[in-house]
Amino acid sequence: MTQYWILIAKDHRGRQKGAQIPAQAVIERRVRYGIWFINPRNPYARRVEQGDRGLMLALGKEGNQFMGELTINSRPIPADAALESLKEGVPSTMLTHYLKVTAILWPKPKPLERFLHRLEFVKNRSKWYAYFQGSLKPISEETFRAIASDP
Repeated sequence: MTQYWILIAKDHRGRQKGAQIPAQAVIERRVRYGIWFINPRNPYARRVEQGDRGLMLALGKEGNQFMGELTINSRPIPADAALESLKEGVPSTMLTHYLKVTAILWPKPKPLERFLHRLEFVKNRSKWYAYFQGSLKPISEETFRAIASDP
């Protein structure tokens, strides 16, 4: 049975001192390489299955927005040395596993604020940011479809 997820990327501190990498650029790179780094200790990581679907969410100074959707093509896999070079910086350098994904970026990102009322796990809308710790959150199929199909 297909499960649905929000996969979260935040602004990164680059490998070079003082370099900032916007969350949107992190997502674009992951889409290009067909990978998504995750923490295997995330409470939901064990539930991820091949064929699951997800929405990519960028959280950062350039805006909080859904950027596209993806299909997960693997269970979590330990990252090898070759994949280490694809990590953008902190916090990705702390993540030890990845998912293979097939993803598409939407032509126009969708602001998170427009959909906060649809996210079941956000109980206090004024402190929404507290609910986006980690890089993986489960959502219902209905929520996935509502966000994905909204123009």
